[in-house]
Amino acid sequence: MARVATTRKSTAPSSGRRVRRTRLALARALIELAEERDQSRTGVSDVAERAEVSRSPFSYHYGDVHELAEDACTAMIDELIESLPGPRPFMTGSTLLADGGDTA
Repeated sequence: MARVATTRKSTAPSSGRRVRRTRLALARALIELAEERDQSRTGVSDVAERAEVSRSPFSYHYGDVHELAEDACTAMIDELIESLPGPRPFMTGSTLLADGGDTA
């Protein structure tokens, strides 16, 4: 009987750094490619090649280029919000609230 390899997400600190480094490389690659051409013409292979990783790490972290784009955009928005002075706004439903005040 042949053994089937399974992917296991490790929580070890070194793998956490590796995961962050890989995800950052993929996001940077996607952003660079977006500056050069329309995202609809950018595939997984293009991003992986630009990030200098194989397709396997891409597929391990993301289902497709759109999922990577969503993750990268969310990270950029989070960084922007963190850089704002004063109370941190947060979203609840479709309403932006500051200081956790309620909508009533």
